Amino acid sequence: MALVVVLSIGILLILEYFIEFLLFRRVNQSPLELETLDGTGQAYHPSVVFFKEPWFGYEYWMAQTPYPIGVPPYRDRWECPSIHVSHDGLNWRIPEGLKNPIDDLSASEIANKDFFSDPHLVYKDGHLECFYRFSKRLAEGFHTVLLRKTSEDGVNWREREVILDFFDSSCKATVGDMVRSPAILWEDGRYKMWYVDSLDPKGDKHVCYTESPDGFHWSERSVCRLNGGSVVPWHLDLNKIDGEYILTVYDFQDLTLFRSSDGYSFEFIRKVLSPSGVYGCFYSDGLYRSSLIKDSEGYKLYFSAFDDKKTRIGLMEGECLDKMKVISARGQYKSLAAFLPVYAKIWKVRLWKLKVS
Repeated sequence: MALVVVLSIGILLILEYFIEFLLFRRVNQSPLELETLDGTGQAYHPSVVFFKEPWFGYEYWMAQTPYPIGVPPYRDRWECPSIHVSHDGLNWRIPEGLKNPIDDLSASEIANKDFFSDPHLVYKDGHLECFYRFSKRLAEGFHTVLLRKTSEDGVNWREREVILDFFDSSCKATVGDMVRSPAILWEDGRYKMWYVDSLDPKGDKHVCYTESPDGFHWSERSVCRLNGGSVVPWHLDLNKIDGEYILTVYDFQDLTLFRSSDGYSFEFIRKVLSPSGVYGCFYSDGLYRSSLIKDSEGYKLYFSAFDDKKTRIGLMEGECLDKMKVISARGQYKSLAAFLPVYAKIWKVRLWKLKVS
């Protein structure tokens, strides 16, 4: 009897191992390779702009912020806006003459554990603009402002400007107490901005819209409608592609696509990606903010991802929104995870902690 039990357990373990090995073979794509400020290559939170004709030598420009797991003095310290460029959207480098990041914390800000977050690139009238947030830690919470830097060549960036100050009562009355993960377009002679509201991480969250002629004076926010798909928005991106506004929403779990003709009422397209749940995959544990573009080959979706050890940026490609798949930047993901014993996987340590900011 004991022998039968042992054999049964052995067969079940072998079967589980075989199934997981097959799953791993389907999700062992490799992430993008990006040089980051902290030296670990743990890039995160991408925003990508595509040019049909190269702009200062490159067709693809990206802003991202490193968000490394387990790197001192504290994780948010490295979350500084950084710029990368590419000819093919797959192989990225830092443009010649630029030293990342384009904005950094002072020694006193590091001592106070302040941080940047949520970069977004906008192309306007021949120059790039990078919007991003700065949060100062106070005893009663955070003092957060929305900042902007501009550049005529992508290498030399002007001094930061304060766009919105969420301690300002007039700002709160107009756009709310928080502009999280702003997605901004310059269109029809004005800035159009979509974002997630609500300072309270446990409160109701909405996708909101506001606009401005100069980036400093914003209209009263409107709450957008997301029809046909149930999501709790946390981080988002928006791009106008072929006359439609395409919204990508991260809802604490999945990445979901919506489309709209007017930028206010959005219709569900599909859930485009979920964490794989397969140990050894670079997006096994979770996702985060993404950035969708369309180039001459089709659609590219750059997405934030993490496993139990690192954060990364991955890439999905497809000729249409219904056929996008995760691709490898360089061969298959270099991991021995698929060959680890089952018991070793059970005891793996999860280091990720969701940052509410």
